[in-house]
Amino acid sequence: MMDGESIKKMLRSVLLSSKEGVSIGRLQTEYRSLCGELIPHSKLGHHSLEDFLRSIPSVVRLEHRMGEMIASSVASDDRVE
Repeated sequence: MMDGESIKKMLRSVLLSSKEGVSIGRLQTEYRSLCGELIPHSKLGHHSLEDFLRSIPSVVRLEHRMGEMIASSVASDDRVE
């Protein structure tokens, strides 16, 4: 398993490949395709993937769009450190 910072970097890579954002399910699928494992949110102390993603606002922005949770990359000038 990767450490938290490596996971954030991989998530950022996946999110940057889709300018319009991706559903959480698709994010999980693309991350697994790239890394060979699902996003290990529970190993990082989060009960759900959405909770984990909400805990890293410097990497991902979540929004409801047409009844679906969409994840998108945070632009470098919008990052909250």
